[in-house]
Amino acid sequence: MTKAIGAYKSVILGDPVDVAGQDENKIYYGSRAGMQVSVVSRRRLNTPNAVITVEHRREDAVAFCRDYVQNVTDKCVADELAIKLNDRFSGNCKTGRFTTVSNQTYVFFGRNPKGSSAMGNEFVLIDADTNQPLDGSMASGYPVALPQFQALCPARAR
Repeated sequence: MTKAIGAYKSVILGDPVDVAGQDENKIYYGSRAGMQVSVVSRRRLNTPNAVITVEHRREDAVAFCRDYVQNVTDKCVADELAIKLNDRFSGNCKTGRFTTVSNQTYVFFGRNPKGSSAMGNEFVLIDADTNQPLDGSMASGYPVALPQFQALCPARAR
């Protein structure tokens, strides 16, 4: 499996994949290969005050430039590191409300009662700003948001 395919698998399936550093210590903030940050600490997981602190490191920017852009240059790395991201993401594992590393807020409602829909969304996520459910597609942000909730509240999102 190539690094890029492994990265896509990790984002799409929400599974930790140990391909060239793509593991549970990396969190994806976007849908493209290498759009990742490094986990610095995990605190109070599975509680109403779960927090994961992250850093957008040079190694993360290099991963994006290598795996997506396919050209690691100083400009590519600098441009990637210039992207504004939070240094943490957090959630309330009791209510399901959480904010991602890219500052988007969602509410996790548990398993999809309709089962796995055509788009494959096993769980129901609602965009807190629009009150609309994510349809499971990459465009909706579901494959990026869900793994962040699962990292914060692993006992609830199995």
